[in-house]
Amino acid sequence: MQLYNWQKDCLNAWKGNDFHGIVNAVTGSGKTVLALNAIDLLRDRFPDLRVKVVVPTVALAQQWKSALLRHAPTDAQRPGFFGGGVRDDPDKVVMLYVINSARGSLSAHIKRDFALHRHVLLICDECHHDQATQNRRIFDFLSPDIASGRLYHSLGLSATPFDTEDDSILTHALGGVIYQYGFDAAEKEGIVSPFTVCEVAASFMPHELEAYGELSDRIRILTARLLSEHTQLRHIESEHFLRSVSTIAQHSGMDPEEPATAFLLATYQRKEISSLAQARIRCGLAILDRLRDTDRVLIFCERIEQAVSMADAIRRRFGNICGIYHSKMTKEARARNLQAYRSGQTRILVSCRSLDEGLDVPEANIGIVLSSTGAKRQRIQRLGRIIFSF
Repeated sequence: MQLYNWQKDCLNAWKGNDFHGIVNAVTGSGKTVLALNAIDLLRDRFPDLRVKVVVPTVALAQQWKSALLRHAPTDAQRPGFFGGGVRDDPDKVVMLYVINSARGSLSAHIKRDFALHRHVLLICDECHHDQATQNRRIFDFLSPDIASGRLYHSLGLSATPFDTEDDSILTHALGGVIYQYGFDAAEKEGIVSPFTVCEVAASFMPHELEAYGELSDRIRILTARLLSEHTQLRHIESEHFLRSVSTIAQHSGMDPEEPATAFLLATYQRKEISSLAQARIRCGLAILDRLRDTDRVLIFCERIEQAVSMADAIRRRFGNICGIYHSKMTKEARARNLQAYRSGQTRILVSCRSLDEGLDVPEANIGIVLSSTGAKRQRIQRLGRIIFSF
């Protein structure tokens, strides 16, 4: 495979770090191709290599399976699958794991390989998921002697930078960040398309504004009470404040009468009012009114009910030019709607978080974020859905 310069540099950095490390590279820049070449590089050195690839979803696992099948030089290296109800023999040379299934099995499989003195390459795609409390069980095989031993190799892949208190989980298990490839460099080198980001303001309906104001007043009162009762919160940076309050709420048994739990509930309710504000759909329709008939559009929503309402509104105004994609649909329906968008049968696709990460999405030139969490990681993922070149 022809590699971009960044991929060549990244592989050299990985090799220089003793075949360990995490790579942050924008969506669409070629992280899967990078990983396939990393497999080849390590297999040339260690013919007994066993490869374990961990991904967050079945859809992404299927995408990896297709890439591995195209790349497999021999039938012996055709990937096995572990997840979504499938349990292939873990002794295969290459194994694909969905994280929910990997939690209770992967560590034992890797320990068996080590007992047989096999080299193991663990590839974690969208690896920021793997630091969650349950997901980090995939790293239970690690011990000081294994982490520093010669049989274990690792590669973490993510489109987003790490900025949480749990980052040490990943850096211990996979190695530190060895390479970062951002939007600026990818645009300069023609790997992603030039892009413009526009922000559009909209107003609440009167009843929404009233409810939002009441919750804001309640949040201010609860914040003052929390800072008085838990003085350590005064010294916590804003991006970590909610996590710290959540910890306090858990220690109090999530009692709604306690200020921490009440604060979290009020914050969630206020966010719901903003995310589902009626003006968002009207504003989205107004934007679509101004686009060309040839524009291909992805619309991101935060809630399934909002996505359904938006898709219905589009069909009423513009006809049957819109599909929808979300986690509550059947696998067949999701595949059918994605294929209709890919073929041009529809030119607008409305989704929730299902398309945020990993899954290759057909070409679009316009993205509308109808509502989002506001998290940096989600904004980066969604922007990447639009701007990578074909």
